[in-house]
Amino acid sequence: MAVKGKPDIAGISLRMEAIWTDAEERIILDIIRQIKKAGKITSTADYQINRLVEMGKSTEEVERILKEALGATWPEMFELYDEAAEWQYVRNKDVYEQVNGEFIPPEENEWLQQTSDAVKEQTKDELENLSRSYGFSVMMGARRVFMPFATYYQRYVDTAIMDIISGGFDYNSVIRRVVTQMTNSGLRFVDYATGYSSRADVAARRSILTGVAQITAEVNERNAEELGTDYFEVDWHPAARPDHQAWQGKVYSREELHSVCGLGSKTGLCGINCRHVYYPFVPGVSERMYTDEWLEEQNRKEAETKEWHGKKLNAYEQTQQQRKMETAMRAQREKVRGFQEAGVDNDEITIAKCKYQAQLDEYKQFSKKMGLPEQRERIYQDMRGRVAPSKETYRKYTKEMIRNADRDSREFRKYKNILGDDAGSLAQFRQMKYNEPEKWEQLKNKKDETLKQMSNSMMTNLKGALSDREVRIWYKAQDERIPEKIDKKLPIEQQARRAFELRNEYRTQARELMRNQKARAELDREHPNPTFEQILEHKKRKYGLSDEEAYKDIIRSSGTTNKKYDKIAGVEKG
Repeated sequence: MAVKGKPDIAGISLRMEAIWTDAEERIILDIIRQIKKAGKITSTADYQINRLVEMGKSTEEVERILKEALGATWPEMFELYDEAAEWQYVRNKDVYEQVNGEFIPPEENEWLQQTSDAVKEQTKDELENLSRSYGFSVMMGARRVFMPFATYYQRYVDTAIMDIISGGFDYNSVIRRVVTQMTNSGLRFVDYATGYSSRADVAARRSILTGVAQITAEVNERNAEELGTDYFEVDWHPAARPDHQAWQGKVYSREELHSVCGLGSKTGLCGINCRHVYYPFVPGVSERMYTDEWLEEQNRKEAETKEWHGKKLNAYEQTQQQRKMETAMRAQREKVRGFQEAGVDNDEITIAKCKYQAQLDEYKQFSKKMGLPEQRERIYQDMRGRVAPSKETYRKYTKEMIRNADRDSREFRKYKNILGDDAGSLAQFRQMKYNEPEKWEQLKNKKDETLKQMSNSMMTNLKGALSDREVRIWYKAQDERIPEKIDKKLPIEQQARRAFELRNEYRTQARELMRNQKARAELDREHPNPTFEQILEHKKRKYGLSDEEAYKDIIRSSGTTNKKYDKIAGVEKG
């Protein structure tokens, strides 16, 4: 076996991450196609009949994609492990010859081959096991919770399809919801022993690099035994995490590797995401790679901070922020692809592209300010080519438009549900809001006036979508029409009961329309709808009214709203 140079661990890691990033995107696009296809069904009953079959097909496709990803991973992994084993072994050749004059070439060393093969099998089994525990994570409160694929499909994809078929939500808003959820999560593998889940590409990379660390440790432990030394030198790399920076680059005894460097623990030397390795060190023969003075100087430099958006970042924090930006951009590229596959509104796709371009601009500014080289190969792992918009298109979208894109899309759907085609297109809506103030005011006024005229039955698609002011506008308009809806031929008590029922009905409906459902829950708890008997008794006791007088007052007050709350909501000026 020809001796090769130091293995390109970073380059091979990126190639393997790309394999799993591609698998993630293919799975997300398959789910989108399922929603798109099911969205053409016009009957919820028809969908219910076929839903289990469709879910089974989707699960089968996911497992096929994962199998292909595993197959593509093995050659890269096997080559990396062979190179790592040989490199760690051969780099001690000179010391071997100085100490005992005997060095067995790597191609003749059976133990070296067996060690590499054993770790290959171990990592292969681990990755295959991980790939069986796939799914997505969702936010529950402030916590991200992992869901196996079948559960996620049933709870979220199934709901999305039913929302479209039933007409409860429009296609674009459902696709945005699901694509955003999936790309924010990423395809994930879970370790059921710990309950910890990771994005598939991160989990695959971690498993493989753990294997590299195991091979390195095995070879160096064996080398140390052969060389008769109980000392090791830990290597050094820039921007190490703070607790590792303290011990990197120095010489330790075998016992100190555990007590000082944390060897064997998940967070210590050769633990999770640790890139450090350690080498046999023969006192009197080996020379240190890094002097104490040099290490002190590097630590001083890396402790220096640079400011970004009001935060002071040291060298380690700068690289972590850069990785975070790269992950966000990969997710945004995936989102663009998802929107394109789903065929959503062109403006949704354009704004997603503009958001990606804004992320790229910020990444470039950040890297330049921190003095870090850009690592765009981490962003372009999907090999999908250009995703960013044209310069001309990008100029039309201000930073504020891009920052508020998701909120504006939700607002547009609300206007669309109220005004119909008079709301225009999403692109026109955005341009009007940010660049045409007079037209924007006219559109808002038209929306308010139309809202006043909308009956209870027309509000289905606006549940949970209105601001407090909009809810109050609608509620006030409904209440003011209550007296004209009462049949004056009925006995006065029946008229009062009908007015009271309508008032309660509109109050309940208004609360359902509130965007702030937390506040709605508080209203339901603190101010529940009273019964007719309760309100009747209240008026008689407080105002000293007779039954007939109380009935008339119930009819009168049902057509008015509380001016205090009208003022708070901004409906009436005080």
